[in-house]
Order: sequence, then structure tokens, then C-alpha cells
Amino acid sequence: MLLTSSKREEIWNEVLMRVEKELNDTMIFSTFFNESRLVNISDDEAIIQVPTIFAKTAISNDPYFSLLTEIFNKVTGSNFNLKIVDSYKEEEKEETSFNEKESFIDFNSNLNPNYTFESFVVGPSNREGQAASLAAALNPGKFYNPLFLFGKSGLGKTHLLHAVGNYIRSKNKSMRVLYISSDQFIEEYFRCIREKGFEALKNRFRSIDVILIDDIQFLASREKVGEYFFSIFNLFINSNKQIIMTSDRPPLELKGLEDRLVSRFASGLSVGLTAPEYETSFKILKNKIKEQNMPEDIIEDDVLKYIAERFSNDVRQLEGALNKLLFTAISFNNSGSI
Repeated sequence: MLLTSSKREEIWNEVLMRVEKELNDTMIFSTFFNESRLVNISDDEAIIQVPTIFAKTAISNDPYFSLLTEIFNKVTGSNFNLKIVDSYKEEEKEETSFNEKESFIDFNSNLNPNYTFESFVVGPSNREGQAASLAAALNPGKFYNPLFLFGKSGLGKTHLLHAVGNYIRSKNKSMRVLYISSDQFIEEYFRCIREKGFEALKNRFRSIDVILIDDIQFLASREKVGEYFFSIFNLFINSNKQIIMTSDRPPLELKGLEDRLVSRFASGLSVGLTAPEYETSFKILKNKIKEQNMPEDIIEDDVLKYIAERFSNDVRQLEGALNKLLFTAISFNNSGSI
């Protein structure tokens, strides 16, 4: 079947419109489907190109692949086999070769409900991290396991950990998701060893389905804790339970951890987050004002642009500067000075 590019575009726009309606999930659609396109139809095969390898992984698996196939064949009135390819296939191959119910007492996921995918502002600096995190949240333990997010402090790694946990819990209330910092992990290790012993500690993790560990680099100075974590890590991987970690550096640059542990970290998918661009920083500021139910014009855009230019290297500093301005603006408004 030979089709002009305009006809392919017309078909694909109709497919996407129906997919979006059927999904009824703006985040899933915008992350995995929105920038896709129909690039070729020949014989009984239709080739769909998506922007990232994460989108390819998600769409190539059910339920999205079956949904897409069904809608595509309804729109075309045919029976095509769909093939999903990513836009940067060769580059991704080179990059991935590098990356080649007893529970806690009063179990608590420790999740911050304010940290969601919807509240995470996506830009070029963090797009891959967001897409990989969402893909892991869609099918915990199936796609990217372990998933390792790295980057300097204040770039959104912790936000993504909580977003994964909140998304999973929103879709499946029965799944046990635990967010824990390395400091909390170390404290739990010593408390349980002191009270009940190693096996009791290990058993506490058996009923957890997803573990989200922040700042894994702090385990480097704790040899015994690192050995224990290795056994927990293997427990999760061998049971196809999702594990996601963050660090201030990529796995192969972690010093002080056993080589076998670093090697296992690097065996999954490692994704870096970098400092947000000016445009992304500006969007973050606008989004934070909206989240706090403030009037959009409470602070002039020129002022927000200045903050975005000055504090774009660290999202926490960015938010801190904004909070000071909001406090000042509210104080002036309440006093009648403005």
C-alpha cells in the first residue's frame, strides 16, 4: 500500500485521537504517544516511529500495543501488524551498551502525595528520566529493573521516586511500595540487627513489591550495610520486584561500594538528570504558583524570568527564591501596601 505523507498523517491523527479518548490518561498519552508518527505502510506491516526508547518499550507491550493495533486496523479497515521503532535507534544502541506480609512495623509507604508525574515539569534536561520512571511505574519489575537515576542535588530525582510510588499506588492499592532514604535504610539495619537479627530484617522486605531508595551513594561508607543491601537487591531482582535508586553520580563512579553491587546497579538502566534549562525553570516557577492556588500575576513574568536565569542550576534554590517572593507579595497585599 503506497500512501502519500499527508494521507499517512491523516490516518495517524485519527488513530491518536481515538487512542487519547480510549486511554483517558493525559500523562500516558503525552509521554508515550503524543510525538509518535506513522512512517510507512507496506504489505501487511505498518511502522510507527516514537521519540524515545522508553516510549518504544511501553507501546510495544500490552495493554497499549493491543489497543493501538485494534484502533489502527479499525481506522484503516485492514489487518496490519504494527512495528514500533524509536527515533534514535542507532544512538540508543550505543548508549545502552554502557548501561549493559511481614513488613516494617506499622508499614508506611513514606510517599509524599504532592510529588506526582502531573506536578513534575518536563524539559530536555529530565525528559528521559521522567519517561523511564513512568515506564517503570506502568509495569513494575517488567521494563527497567533496576532503574538508576543520577544527577546533582536538586534536579528532581526524589520527586520522580515519589511520583513512581504514587502512580503505582493510584493504580493498584494492594501493592506495597516503600520510599526510603539511605539514612533511613542504615537506621533500620542497625535497629533490626540489634533487636531481631539478620533474617528478621530480610523478612521485613519480602512483602514489599516496589522499593524506592534515595541517595544510594551514602551506603559506600557502610561496608556491612552494603553487604546486606546486596542481598535485598538480589531478592527484589530475582523476584521481579521493582527497585529504583537515585545517586549523585552514575553507578560506575560510586566509590566504596563492592564491585559486584556496582555491577548489578549498572546492569539495569541508568539515566542522568541535568540542570534545567531556562525555559524549564520558568515553567517550574509558573507551575509552583499554580499549585499554591495563587493568582498567576501575583509576581510579574519579568521577575520570574530573572529568577529562572539566576537559579536554574538547582530546582530547590529556584523554589526557595520563589517562596521568599511569594511571602513578600502576600505580606504586602495583606498590609495594603500594594
